[in-house]
Amino acid sequence: MEAVPRLPMLKFDPKPCLDETVYSSAIKKYIRGHYNEDPANYSSEIQELERLRSSICFIRQDYEYCALLRKYFCQIRFLLSRFPIDDPSQDLDVAFHWKDIYASSNYDVPDVKHEQASVLYNIAVYHMTVGSAENRSTSDGMKIACTHFQCAAWAFQYLRDVYPQLVDSDMADKLIGFMATIALAQAQECILEKSITDNRKPNIIAKVAMQVVEYLRTASRSLEAPKSAGGLNMQDTVGGKKIKTWTKYCALKQSYYHSVTQLYLGLQAEELQKMGERLAYLSDANEKLANAAKLAKNMDGEEELKKHFVSPTADSTSVEAIRDCLSFSHDVIGGKLTAAQKENEFVFHEKVPDISTLAEVKGASLVKGIQFSFSDPDVSGPDIFRKLIPMEAHQASSLYSEEKASLLRSIGSRLQEKNDELEAFLASLQLEDLLLDEDPDALPQELVAACADLNSRDALKELSAVMSKVSGSHLNISSLLDQHKTLVQEEQQRAEEFRVMVGEKKSPNTIMSELCREGDKYRGALSSANESNMALHAAVVQHRPTLTTLSQPLTHVSNTLPSVAHAIRQTGEGGSESKAQIERLMSKVEEMQQQRWSVEKQLRQSIMDDDITGQIITADQDIKQMFKEHLKKHDHQVEILEQNMLAQSNILSALSEANAAYASTRRASKQMAASRTQAIQALLQAYTSFTAILTKAQDANNFYDKLLAQVNKLLQRTKSVLSVQEEEREKRLVAQAKKFSSLNKMNKAAGGGSSYSSRSSAPASDASFATHMMHAPLAPPSADAPSTPSSSSGGLKLKDFLQAGGGFKTLGSTTGASTAASSSYATPGYPSTQSHVYPGMGYPASVTSGYRVPSAGGAAVAGYSTSVSSAGMQYPASVGSSSINAPAAAAAPILPSGASGYQQPGYHPPHPSYTGVPPVNYQTPHYPTTTTAAAAYPTYTPTAPPPTPSPALYPQQMPSPAPTASVPSSLPSSSQRQLPRPSQPVPTAQQPLPGHQMLPSPST
Repeated sequence: MEAVPRLPMLKFDPKPCLDETVYSSAIKKYIRGHYNEDPANYSSEIQELERLRSSICFIRQDYEYCALLRKYFCQIRFLLSRFPIDDPSQDLDVAFHWKDIYASSNYDVPDVKHEQASVLYNIAVYHMTVGSAENRSTSDGMKIACTHFQCAAWAFQYLRDVYPQLVDSDMADKLIGFMATIALAQAQECILEKSITDNRKPNIIAKVAMQVVEYLRTASRSLEAPKSAGGLNMQDTVGGKKIKTWTKYCALKQSYYHSVTQLYLGLQAEELQKMGERLAYLSDANEKLANAAKLAKNMDGEEELKKHFVSPTADSTSVEAIRDCLSFSHDVIGGKLTAAQKENEFVFHEKVPDISTLAEVKGASLVKGIQFSFSDPDVSGPDIFRKLIPMEAHQASSLYSEEKASLLRSIGSRLQEKNDELEAFLASLQLEDLLLDEDPDALPQELVAACADLNSRDALKELSAVMSKVSGSHLNISSLLDQHKTLVQEEQQRAEEFRVMVGEKKSPNTIMSELCREGDKYRGALSSANESNMALHAAVVQHRPTLTTLSQPLTHVSNTLPSVAHAIRQTGEGGSESKAQIERLMSKVEEMQQQRWSVEKQLRQSIMDDDITGQIITADQDIKQMFKEHLKKHDHQVEILEQNMLAQSNILSALSEANAAYASTRRASKQMAASRTQAIQALLQAYTSFTAILTKAQDANNFYDKLLAQVNKLLQRTKSVLSVQEEEREKRLVAQAKKFSSLNKMNKAAGGGSSYSSRSSAPASDASFATHMMHAPLAPPSADAPSTPSSSSGGLKLKDFLQAGGGFKTLGSTTGASTAASSSYATPGYPSTQSHVYPGMGYPASVTSGYRVPSAGGAAVAGYSTSVSSAGMQYPASVGSSSINAPAAAAAPILPSGASGYQQPGYHPPHPSYTGVPPVNYQTPHYPTTTTAAAAYPTYTPTAPPPTPSPALYPQQMPSPAPTASVPSSLPSSSQRQLPRPSQPVPTAQQPLPGHQMLPSPST
């Protein structure tokens, strides 16, 4: 039944009002004659009143029209307090113009009560019309409609009771009573629809539905009432057609809602397993629904229904709404009846009682009239004639105000004396030190919340975790900074070795200095943060025992605290009894104070609001007697205050005796309470410190996260810078190797012998010796070094130099050329995974990793294969995807210190125990190159053999070149090269270096 279509509601016709001037002449006449004032001073007020009445003459169905009706009704009440329009003896000659609702005839009536009744009737009709038109398919719609019907019911009832009209009037008492009953029935109907929608219990719905039936029965009886003493009934006033329609409406809904009542009584019987009664109720419901269907067929045409009924939905007419509702209900009731018959016939076999033997349910009324306030400014608006007050009324009102002030001064002075006495007595008792709580050992809410918080979050574990995270973050960042420092130190060492090797002066490195400063800055910040970490750890250690206590259940925490109740029990039964007596008396004192304050406030407010100016204007008795009668309204509050002040003396006397008996117990409980408070404060302080530690630890983690990100960036930037600098050094080594190889070729072309310069006569394939020499400079030969046999050409061969350098032991074979070259180009002094120490230097050379010199244009440098492995150095993708070509040497070639067998001035070889540092994988992800590999590393293309260099470019021990040789213009002068001069003779090919063996001749 939740989705049953709604039945249409009944509405009534409004009462038309004629727009004519009513009040102007009468009010002006009374102002001049009674108030002795100029009526012109109140012209605006009179016009406002006339406009207000004129506005209600145009009937509308909106809220503004209803607000105007209410305002006009209230203003008439205000008007009567100044102008006796309702007094026929005043002869004010006021006539009100209206139109009969049913006879459609105009009439004038000189009765202001008829004016008020007509306005109130239109207010009720407005609510009936709007409530009937409301869409009741939603919950809000049902509530709004119900409210409108209740407002209409009150208006009809108030009209019938306060403003009774004549029997032949269109607002006769019986007719208005019928309308009030219909309004209540339709309001109850909305409650029923809401109850069905909310699936209330069947017995509740049955009672609500039965009340609708009872309201409709009452309305039907009022329509069928016999003629009155004057020989008139409602049919004579309203007309037979309307009475017939209203009667059918009441009969239809009465039968339908009686069917709904029986349906839900059957559902209740089903819940109670009374299957016989269930079938009886459902059968009766089906019969009453069939009767309602018959009544619906006899309803008048749709045009007549439109005049009296409002469909609940806009997309259906009243006839369609009735038909849909009955059809839906027939399906529901018929289905349940069929099911009940089958179940009782085949399953339960219970006797079906006669419906007349079953008790009829009583209805439950859930609605009543809703009144609007006459004095509410939002409803009535300001009093139009509020300025019209006679002088006598002002004088009398002033006298009454003085009487009220005198009463307040008398009561107020006595209350102040009692309050001072009570305050002094309570101060002498020092009540702030008394423990008068019902449970002195009750834990404060703050402590309970702290314990609950710590128990729910596993505080100690959380604290340990967050502090461990702080410590771990500190150690991680410290490790990264140590790694950065190690990288910088290693880079400085490699840069220094490279500078000594190539013979450059030491120059400041701005980038490395900046990286060092940044690392020092982060280390300083980390050191400062470490002090904060130590402070946090100290706080954790300090509060851990207290936090452990707080993490326990509340019972355990309470047991660890000092007990005031235990201290009171130790004093004996007398202490407990005296404490209980003081508690009772103190509650009486508080009750007395609260009552005194409340009643005094009420008295003052009621006296201030007591304005009898309106009554003074129309008063016809002695003013003093009138004042006494109005002051009696405040006697109730005055009597309460008198009794309150009288009870204070008795309460204070009993309280003094109880306090004396409580002295010893009070002393013990006070001491214990102080200890308990101190312990509780310690626990709360520990919890506060715990939250503060968590906050500080979170701040520390945030700081370490930011610092970690900065340190990682610094570390990546440092690695990128080191990678770039290493590439630059490698490119310089490649360039120097090429240039020195070219010089060897030039020297060989110029001729040689067994001297140092004769080494240039070696084959072109042996020119890579210069490259090797740059990586492993040779120590000068000792005086007792054995002589080395020379080759057939009289000069040193490549194998001699390789043997002297300690590398390229497999260079003699063709298949090992690439490996030998790759091994020989390992930069001295850099990390490697397989190191060989060259005699005379102590630098390890990497075989499988390290920093290798890239090949020049993919071809062998100085005649040998120099392919570079990427195991030791990570290049950017744009470079590593192609051949890495060594740039052409634009500057003058610089010979390594070991090229002539002598060390450069200021050169210090590393310590023999030096074996390098662990390999570091330098990556440059944050420094992508925008040039191609060919642009970054130009391809070196060998040209024709260069001419023999000038003898001035080489050491003095070198023999003079052939006379035909000349110095090419493309080579720099000897002054630009600044090569060191050897101080010892260069070993010949037949004289191997100390500790080395001779290699076989390349020809073999």
